[in-house]
Amino acid sequence: MIEVLQSLIQQHGQDAVVNNSEIPDQMNEDVKSEVMSGLMSGLTDQANSQGGLGSLMGLLSNTGAASNSSGLMDNPIVSMISQQVIGNLTQKFGISSGAASGVVGQMLPNVLGGLISKTNDPNDNGIDMGGIMNALSGGKTEGMDL
Repeated sequence: MIEVLQSLIQQHGQDAVVNNSEIPDQMNEDVKSEVMSGLMSGLTDQANSQGGLGSLMGLLSNTGAASNSSGLMDNPIVSMISQQVIGNLTQKFGISSGAASGVVGQMLPNVLGGLISKTNDPNDNGIDMGGIMNALSGGKTEGMDL
């Protein structure tokens, strides 16, 4: 799962970060890493919260969200992660909240849309719902029928 997310971060970070004049070139990789870290942290927190695993499974199994990635920002889980990452980017890198919002608004829905698409693609056996849930929950879903 980590490799898939890293690939999606690199892919969608090009326009959002590298080609963004508000992000200094020397910060490009750090900013993309922070988006990755915030996304993983947010998904893990959700997976381990009371009732969060079901909500997360609903988000990641929503094939309609993959095709309408901009609508993902309306999801409460994605919104929470978004705010967390924006805060981290502004604090750690001194990026304006507008620039941080732009980076997150461009990257997060595209990365999650890509993950949802890959998770639900029967021809892509590189990642599946069970593997994602097991990774995010620290093994709590091992043996469950997902």
